[in-house]
Amino acid sequence: MKVRGIPIHTAEFFSALAPGALLTILFWPRVGGSSAYLRLDGLASIKMNVASGLGFLMCAYVTGHVLTACASVTDWAYDRWYKGTSRELSTKWKEMALERRASLDPKKVTYTEDFGILSWCSAFLAANGGEPYAEAVALEGSAKFFRSLAIAFFVIFGFDAYMQELTHVLFSAGLTAICLWRSFQLRAKYTRRVYEHFVVGSIRQTT
Repeated sequence: MKVRGIPIHTAEFFSALAPGALLTILFWPRVGGSSAYLRLDGLASIKMNVASGLGFLMCAYVTGHVLTACASVTDWAYDRWYKGTSRELSTKWKEMALERRASLDPKKVTYTEDFGILSWCSAFLAANGGEPYAEAVALEGSAKFFRSLAIAFFVIFGFDAYMQELTHVLFSAGLTAICLWRSFQLRAKYTRRVYEHFVVGSIRQTT
């Protein structure tokens, strides 16, 4: 399965690598890492710094996953401040998704109002594949990417505040807010589109 021409696993790799690389570039020299591999000083220099380059990539990738894990703390902000503003757009689709799930369940299991409905719809799209699933994966990945970037810029914000660099503090604070807001937008769109694709796709399968 590909997302916009890129294999899903490749897209996931770079979505974790990029935010991690942002922080690693900032702190790598401070923990004794060599930054010479970032300069093109000739073939000999490149060969000498392969180990350092691989270490940088590994550190950036691991840091990216740590950022992804830490970024989950922003969920409360989404639920409290943003989810309410976008709820009207997806409520009707969510209600239709709940109705479709109930009609498709041969065992007639009684669910709570929204018990696992988003995961249920996502699993339906994954099982059927195609463009709807690719779009859902792309939206979810983009939302997580910007969420991780927001955490990375927040860490940089804290570092700039500690160093008392006012211009950098304002810049990193602004980027933190922008990335966080963008992640909220993409998450809301992902939720709505998953419901839409599930409802439309399940109707097509039964007609």
